Amino acid sequence: MIGEKRNFIRYKSQSDCELRVGEETYTGRLIDFADGAGVIINGVSDLVPGIKVNLRAYDPEVIFNGEVVWRKKIKEDLRIGLRRLDNFRGYLGDYPLSDILIGFQRSTKTGILEIKSNSIIKRVFFKSGDVIFATSSNIDDRLGVLLLKEGKITLEQYLKSTNVLQQTGKRLGKVLVDIGAITPKELFDVVRHQIEEIILSLFTILDGKFEFFEGPLASNEVITLRISAANLIYQGIKRINNFIYIEKMCPPIDSVLNISSNPMNIFQDIALDPADKEIFSLVNGRDSIREILSRSPTGDFETLRTIFTLLNIGLVNVKGKDEAPVNIAVEEIISEPDEPLTEVFLHEVEKIYAKCDAFGYYDILGVDRDASPEDINSAYYIVSKMFHPDRHFSQSTQDLKEKLTKIFFY
Repeated sequence: MIGEKRNFIRYKSQSDCELRVGEETYTGRLIDFADGAGVIINGVSDLVPGIKVNLRAYDPEVIFNGEVVWRKKIKEDLRIGLRRLDNFRGYLGDYPLSDILIGFQRSTKTGILEIKSNSIIKRVFFKSGDVIFATSSNIDDRLGVLLLKEGKITLEQYLKSTNVLQQTGKRLGKVLVDIGAITPKELFDVVRHQIEEIILSLFTILDGKFEFFEGPLASNEVITLRISAANLIYQGIKRINNFIYIEKMCPPIDSVLNISSNPMNIFQDIALDPADKEIFSLVNGRDSIREILSRSPTGDFETLRTIFTLLNIGLVNVKGKDEAPVNIAVEEIISEPDEPLTEVFLHEVEKIYAKCDAFGYYDILGVDRDASPEDINSAYYIVSKMFHPDRHFSQSTQDLKEKLTKIFFY
């Protein structure tokens, strides 16, 4: 939307649409969409901000109740921006799961994302944008089945635990501890592993339907586990073995890739394996995908999948016509192992946060007003990396995360 920071990637469209306002129905064209939409309405001039509408487009299917937040006259037509008022819903074929996860993280959403595929229902729980829990109706995703398949418990222990579960109604994790199949210390790790497996399995669902129910979570029912969105996307897409899908979703082979110039994208909490780190280092704003394939340490399919992953996370993008190559070392981007939060760092956060509203951009960056563009750009990347909300993901409290977010988006 004009003048508004967007947390979700907008998808372009030229689909015909209908806009219902009370008893009136107008025709037009869907221009872009995500958690909201941009629309051009034919021959209308009296739709003003605040008016409630119902949008209907079918290719892709974008149907929601919303309100007009801005308008711009275009000859005889009117271009408007719509904010969604009901639940965010759609199909994964139109809204990639990676974009949904990053969008929720950046908009600090709290609620439950429900994904349906055939008769299977999986739910992902978010707190202030962080993935903290997941459930599944798929029998194969149950804790006991997962542990049995991975050789962590025996068939006898599995059968005994399910029998006790049916008789007592206790949680399976507690039953497994009670019968000695796992220790209390192991329980947290196996539950975390189960949650990760449920979420990662979502990346292989290419045609599911989703809906997000925003609101507070029942704290007595949800075990709080925080998992980085970027790492989930990385691990999830690496599980996709459908070559036709990967080829379809990747840019043309002669496209030139560039490292993202957006610090919000490049300084995420992500850990690449050595081969993928080497592929990432081949992205220089000059060479095409074809040239990257010829120098990659892995096969073409694995390389394309890695490129698709880097694009989805936002670390790289297709280079625009007038876009300059971004020169930044991979080592500067990829997360180092978390170091303990120092008193010096926490003091600096508190100092800048307290004066954030009074500071100017030069104060935040720590440069003089007559600094060169090169010095300003260098300081911008240093400060962005230092205060990126993801850089201390596993250690930061909710209070620290909120302060880092305010500083970062200043």
